[in-house]
Amino acid sequence: AGRDREMRRSLALAYERFADLQVGAEAAGFGRSAQALQTFQTAQSLREALAGEAPQDLLAQRELATNYLLGSYITGRASTLERRMAYDRKALAISEKVNMQQPENRDYQTLLARAYTSIAYGYGISSRWPEAIAYFRKALPIRERIALNSPDGTEAQRELANLYYRLGVTETQSGRFAAALQDLRGALTIQKRILKIGEDDERLRS
Repeated sequence: AGRDREMRRSLALAYERFADLQVGAEAAGFGRSAQALQTFQTAQSLREALAGEAPQDLLAQRELATNYLLGSYITGRASTLERRMAYDRKALAISEKVNMQQPENRDYQTLLARAYTSIAYGYGISSRWPEAIAYFRKALPIRERIALNSPDGTEAQRELANLYYRLGVTETQSGRFAAALQDLRGALTIQKRILKIGEDDERLRS
């Protein structure tokens, strides 16, 4: 790839997709977390170099944050919680920065919601329920805004329903049963709305 930025971006994406396939982050994978971590780290080096060369390139910054979120997922399975949370914090710092510069950019809004959610999962793993709930709640208005602007978009609605569900589960684990019931009902309401939007889509019924 040499110094060709686009070629290195494509190469990083290829490594990320292969790491995803090895660990099964976005879909079914091989469950090879240790190998996925090695593959991911190659992509990480490329992403960090690209972002470091052009700090004003928001796309490169967004792609680095997305890379760190993948790193969080993989290290959560192949390494320690401390390493996972380190990736989460790096992703969150970049996500907040790019979102501040372009607050109306939906891609950056989505990235920030993902970063909040990922760090919430980390706190949940360590049973730090108040922190987990707080970060889930930071993601909630972002997901609500995205879903409001995509009333017929099932993906945005599903992400919102899933967030309500995860929040409800976490509140249950923390003993906040009244709040949990309200959020779980919110998830159910959205799921019913999704079924009406895509009633012929078998994937939405699973």
